[in-house]
Amino acid sequence: MRELLVILFFSHHAPEQHDHCVFVGRLPLCARCLSIYPLMIVVLVAQLAGRIDLAWTDPWLVILFPLPTVIEFLLEHTGRIRATNTLRIALGLPLGVAMGRLFARYLLDPVDPLFWGIVATYGGTCGLTVAFLLRSRFASRRDP
Repeated sequence: MRELLVILFFSHHAPEQHDHCVFVGRLPLCARCLSIYPLMIVVLVAQLAGRIDLAWTDPWLVILFPLPTVIEFLLEHTGRIRATNTLRIALGLPLGVAMGRLFARYLLDPVDPLFWGIVATYGGTCGLTVAFLLRSRFASRRDP
C-alpha cells in the first residue's frame, strides 16, 4: 500500500521508470513536477497577494509557455527522444509559470474559457496520446 501511495502522490512512475524521478533520500519525486509545482505555487500566491500582475501576458504566456513541455512529453512518450531529468526540470519551469497564471485566472473565474481551453487542448492531447499508447502496448502483449 505504501508503494502505491508513493507512486500516486510523489513519483507517478512505476519503479521501472524511476529514472524519471529525483530521489530525496529514498523517496522518488517526479523530476518534471519538482520544477513545475513549487514555481506554480510561488507565481499563484504572488498574483493573489497582489505582488505581481501577469494579466498583461494573457493569453500568450499561458499558450506559449506550456508548449516546450508538451512537445517534449509527446516526443518522449512516442519514443522519438529519450529525455533526461535535467531537460524535464528545465522545461517544467515555464510550465510552472503558466500554471500559476492559469490557476489565478481560474480562482478569479472558475468558468474562464482560456483556462478550460488550455486544459482541454494540452491536457487532452497529452492524456489521449498516453491512453492510446498504453492501449497499443497492452494490445500487443495479448497478441503473439
